Amino acid sequence: MALFGRKKNRQNSRDRPVETTTAAPGYITIWNAIQNLKSRQDLKGSEVIYAAVARIAKTLACMPLHLVRDFTPVLHDQRERLVSYAPTNNLTPYQWLMAVTACVETVGVGYILIVYAEDMITIEKLDPLDPSRVQVLRNTDTGELWYQITLDDNTLVTVHNSYIIALQHMSTDGVTGISPVEVLGGTLGYDRKIRDVSISQLEGIQESIVLTYPTNLSEEKQLDHVRRFKRAYEESGKHVIILDGGVTADTIKGSLVDAHVLDVDNVTRRKVAAVYNLPPRMLGDATSSGYSTSEQDTAEFMKLTMLPLVEQWEQALNRKLLTYDEICLGYTFRFDMDALMRGDTAAMADKHSKGIRGGWITPNDARKEDGQPPLPHGNELMAARDMIPLRISVEHPELLLGQGNGNGNSGGAA
Repeated sequence: MALFGRKKNRQNSRDRPVETTTAAPGYITIWNAIQNLKSRQDLKGSEVIYAAVARIAKTLACMPLHLVRDFTPVLHDQRERLVSYAPTNNLTPYQWLMAVTACVETVGVGYILIVYAEDMITIEKLDPLDPSRVQVLRNTDTGELWYQITLDDNTLVTVHNSYIIALQHMSTDGVTGISPVEVLGGTLGYDRKIRDVSISQLEGIQESIVLTYPTNLSEEKQLDHVRRFKRAYEESGKHVIILDGGVTADTIKGSLVDAHVLDVDNVTRRKVAAVYNLPPRMLGDATSSGYSTSEQDTAEFMKLTMLPLVEQWEQALNRKLLTYDEICLGYTFRFDMDALMRGDTAAMADKHSKGIRGGWITPNDARKEDGQPPLPHGNELMAARDMIPLRISVEHPELLLGQGNGNGNSGGAA
């Protein structure tokens, strides 16, 4: 297997990358680098960050990704096999999408290396890279981007940008990414300080017992009372209190944590939600939702959070894995965002009902999404009055008018 190969329709200057040293023959273990990824530490630093990244990454990974032509998957294309079945020898599409998205949402950038087979044309793997091992370079003469990658054996390999799929959380130049974790650095630092104060206050909460003695007791007798009281109190499991005549006992409880300290947790959730463009309710802050139902929150999440991410992925894959001629022929990579509705029976039923009655999906299209076999006559589009094939309304509109009087009016009294 060749680590890098020639792409079709590429300029000669891009045919091969510049290798500083030679890698181990036969294979390269890029994926192992992710075990020491900096983003793993970022995710361990805050449960709110973890919740935000996990929700975004897992949601994207649940969307089926296909190479389609005119909305039909191109099943026999190697690139379709990569994105929908096995991006690498070790990863499923779910794991692949989740890993790269986790890098994007923590470090601020994610990289995928396009690895070619020995024929130097067929793409063999789409390897995710550790962003901390990738250095972006710019050619001062041509302005083209190159990427220097540190492999697991510390080998340096410099490749042209046509071999790299780059994704950013946010960027001001289209090349380097802005880490959302670094943006939230002040918020997370303040949250940790408040948490330390809260823990110290909780550890300081104790119950104390005050014994009151008559003033005429000597110091020796007072100490004897205390010893007998403590012995009886411990032996009874801190339940029974034995008092002699003239001795009283009162309990003093330490104060709990200031209630205002608990508000800091919600403030942190709102700031994290703002940076990740998430509805705060999805991070556990139900007090700041502007919607009355979770369905509205979900719709906002899909439109404002996931749609931009899906669009970036689709454009990046189209740019690096397809030629312009193929795009003109109708080829494109597409996420099926509707697949997330499979768990919402009411939403799916409403979609299918309106789609069939509106004439834009067939009954068999709806049955396919529900995992049911097609019907013999279920491939025709339907139209209302009430549910006839759309072909009839187009080719024989007179049938919709019943027994007309020759003037286009339906029969009956004027």
